[in-house]
Amino acid sequence: MEASVGSNGSVLALPEIKAPKNGYAYIYISNQSNNDVYFDNFQAGIVQGNIAEENHYYAYGLKIATLSSKKLGDSYEGSLKNNYLYQGDYSELDDDIGWHDFALRNYDAQIGRWVQQDPCQQFPSPYTGMGNDPINLIDPSGGETLPFFKIATTGLSTTAATAITLGEVVLRSVSKVLPVASKGISLVSKISIVIRTVFTAINILNTSINTAQIGRQAGGGGILLSIAGQGNPPNYTGNENDVFKDKANRLSKQPGYAPAEYVSNGLGLLNVLKTATNKHGSIAGLVIFSHATGSGLILEQNNGFYTEGHTNAYGGDNGASVSNLEYAVKHKEVQFERWAYIVLGGCNCANPSDLDNVSLGESLAKRIGAVTVYAATGQVREEVINGKGTGRIKTDGTFIKIQRFIGVKVVNGKFELDIQTIKTGVGNVIDPTKL
Repeated sequence: MEASVGSNGSVLALPEIKAPKNGYAYIYISNQSNNDVYFDNFQAGIVQGNIAEENHYYAYGLKIATLSSKKLGDSYEGSLKNNYLYQGDYSELDDDIGWHDFALRNYDAQIGRWVQQDPCQQFPSPYTGMGNDPINLIDPSGGETLPFFKIATTGLSTTAATAITLGEVVLRSVSKVLPVASKGISLVSKISIVIRTVFTAINILNTSINTAQIGRQAGGGGILLSIAGQGNPPNYTGNENDVFKDKANRLSKQPGYAPAEYVSNGLGLLNVLKTATNKHGSIAGLVIFSHATGSGLILEQNNGFYTEGHTNAYGGDNGASVSNLEYAVKHKEVQFERWAYIVLGGCNCANPSDLDNVSLGESLAKRIGAVTVYAATGQVREEVINGKGTGRIKTDGTFIKIQRFIGVKVVNGKFELDIQTIKTGVGNVIDPTKL
């Protein structure tokens, strides 16, 4: 509106102007009349909306920059980084080269291709993105390409318990499809619906459990822990306690690590993990140096840390098991960050135990789920080159990378969850600082 000229002046106000995207606002004050005009108390205000980010994509995931926008955060809001972009699954975007780092592979939206080969080998070209049909297919992890289904996930948590519950609901639903007679749907079509829906459920479970942290939303970073096991004769003799302390102390000097911790029993190990969670929010990596077998970590006699099948097997008052750790994770007393790892720097932790035929490494991967476990099939020691320890861990067997995978099996004509582990040999040397 126009202001009238007078000795008392007038308030000149502009109507609300909406900014279509992030950028700059240029404001000019100009007098186009023949009279002298005095401007006083000039003010310009900005009212921010509620939308933090809006993204539009071409079919293969390249962002349409002219249609996309993002709210600029202020000192009160902290980081507004969003890792749930193309396909809606967690990924890290490399701003330098434009690759999306998904759970299993890197994706280049410029060319609509994966950078690494397909671990599931679904298509003639191992680099094909979404089967060359991004409208109808999705590949949220870089593994299995699946049909696109809209699944209501309002309020969906990424904790293991919620994911398993969701999977059970989906599987119970699809198990009823086959016996139901529906007009216009052939038996083959109904079988196809079942299979595709089951694969969708599997993908949700493994995305939520294998790659998402448990008990806490992603984004914190987490602390790295270096722990030395301590014990007494006959388990530990000579200067073995000091040897494990030295390894833990040297590793703790690496970036991101907390000061080394020493534990002499299973309950002590649990307390260290609880304290670290309470102090730092979550745990991103854990390296344990101690004597061990496939049954568990050997600490004070009868008071080690064992597989779930060995709970109370040794009768020590201060012993603990993977089941105790699982309970602590479930109740958020211990929280592992996304992509967290556990390195078992003891001997034979990948070999099956004598009671339940499950190794300590496999027991941790199955029960905890959010972590990747590295365990050895043989004797373990520090790598030595030219008479000097390198800090890397070496075995005369093989280090096994163990991760949990949830599939389905048919029992009495019904689908049920089938919790398994994927085991991959990664050589005979592990460098904890490069995981």
